[in-house]
Amino acid sequence: MHYGYGKLILFGEHFVVYGLPGIASSIGLYTRCQLYPNDKGIKVRDRLTNKNIALGENKAEILDRTMRIILEETGLEEKNFRLEIDGDIPVFGGLGSSAALIVSIIRELNEHYQLGLDDGRINDIAFKAEHVFHGNPSGIDNTASTYRRLLWFEKNLSGGKNKIELLKLKKPLQVVIGNTKIIHDTAEAVAEVRKRKEKNPEKFDKIFSEARNLVLQAKNALEKGGLQKTGELVNKNQELLREIGVSSKELDLLCETSLENGALGAKLTGAGMGGCMFALCPDEKTREKVAQAIRKKRFDSYITLVGG
Repeated sequence: MHYGYGKLILFGEHFVVYGLPGIASSIGLYTRCQLYPNDKGIKVRDRLTNKNIALGENKAEILDRTMRIILEETGLEEKNFRLEIDGDIPVFGGLGSSAALIVSIIRELNEHYQLGLDDGRINDIAFKAEHVFHGNPSGIDNTASTYRRLLWFEKNLSGGKNKIELLKLKKPLQVVIGNTKIIHDTAEAVAEVRKRKEKNPEKFDKIFSEARNLVLQAKNALEKGGLQKTGELVNKNQELLREIGVSSKELDLLCETSLENGALGAKLTGAGMGGCMFALCPDEKTREKVAQAIRKKRFDSYITLVGG
């Protein structure tokens, strides 16, 4: 049994699509995959999305398309097996559930068939499969899920290798994730931002310049252990995301609730327009208080560590 972990984008979502830097980390929420023998063909049961496929029966099905890419890249098209998938990561929440799914499958196949794939190759395959879900993904989700670390990420817009730098923290960050439970489409959100950018290039150029500078400051604050400064930058990043139109009243409410209950910073994570947000807390006591406050608003909350 092998795992693929969810991700949290601390800084830079949407902006990374255009080659700007972002900072992300894996989190404790996961997808896990178990392989079993099968007499004929390949079958996959995903309990998280209630999908149950026999490979090739419906080639338009997203899980079928994903599996075919993975099999082509690993050379396992002629094998017979059954995959059982479950976990605790919420789907369609901006926490990298599709990347976690893909990474868990590749790791399970790699181990079972002794393919000898290293993290770099696993990440490359996962990125190709992510195109099925997101059209033009940045690559940050699969990278965070594969390497399971806090990382600096820059997308290579020329098609070459993305820049990945593993970051070190003095101690893990205390984080609460709040889930609006509003399903959003990442590809649609990215497309909407692109339309707005093309319509108002001067405004967006200014916002993008601010976003680049913000991530540079955030890297410095994180590595020095500056929680207060990091929280301020989280809040500024949320303001920029509001300006490009990807927040929502529910996300704003959860951010406000978190700050009112002691969080140092709060912002959406992922594509926005629904999905999840996170709150950076100074300690465990505040983290529990924020999680309870989010639940009192009738939203789901999850407690996790980042960069640990």
